[in-house]
Amino acid sequence: MKLLPIIVTATLLSVSCVREDITNICNGKKQKVYFTGSVNLSKSAEIPDGSQSWIFIYNHGEDPCKEPPIHNTPVKAMSYSNGQIKAAENEFILVTPGCYDFYSVSLKDNPEKLPQFICGFSDSLENGQDYLWSGIFNISINSDIVINFLYRHTLANITITLEELERHKTDSASISITLPHTYSTLLLSKGLIQNHSSKREYGSIILTKPLLLNSAPYFLILPMEETSGIPIELDIGEKYSGFIKTPVKGFRGGYRYTYSLYLQPDTLLIQGCTIEHWQKGQPINIITSEK
Repeated sequence: MKLLPIIVTATLLSVSCVREDITNICNGKKQKVYFTGSVNLSKSAEIPDGSQSWIFIYNHGEDPCKEPPIHNTPVKAMSYSNGQIKAAENEFILVTPGCYDFYSVSLKDNPEKLPQFICGFSDSLENGQDYLWSGIFNISINSDIVINFLYRHTLANITITLEELERHKTDSASISITLPHTYSTLLLSKGLIQNHSSKREYGSIILTKPLLLNSAPYFLILPMEETSGIPIELDIGEKYSGFIKTPVKGFRGGYRYTYSLYLQPDTLLIQGCTIEHWQKGQPINIITSEK
């Protein structure tokens, strides 16, 4: 009789175990670990075909900054139009019975920029990329099992509403913001982006979005501390400039900051902001597999 795999989600850890269970192996047979997941996305975003993700496995309680991942991970996987993510080979990872922590990092907009990880930290991240992270911990594996990742956004979302500028929205009209270059990395164990001020880069980066009908432009930015303001420029044939004032606590990963923009005779009037968790949209089921 074929046994069905046990299903575990990031919010239900009823099969969790204690640290000492790592060495309490029931038998030498390796078990199949399958992966599924969901991502709560903004209304304007979907996981496109061709996205990539990493899957990491550690013995429970191990610090990714001090220990290497196990069971031939990280595993790289690819997404498809139906929302699945899987590698070219098996749709599972063979794991020795024990107790484990699982991590996943995914990039949905620009898969070739999926970050590399060394000693629990990613290489330098970029503004404009939607890095997704999930972690599920203290999972006991003694039989075939399904692990469900619940992903969250690690960058901040700045959304601009332009209700009074609908007639100016064309393919040639655009809006831009200017951000400082920073050296920012993702801590795998927490899913938090850290800015390293000692490695701050000089110069700036400009992110530009077209002004299209029936859409509010949005920018994905690395978390940053409170500053005097972010320069913003509106180009509708004529150029208008202003500043986005940062919130008291700066821009935090996983939050959406909505500002309203009004065109004045000689400048832009920017009001706001509304702050909310960036967790809207339909969940997308995904499956990952062994490399």
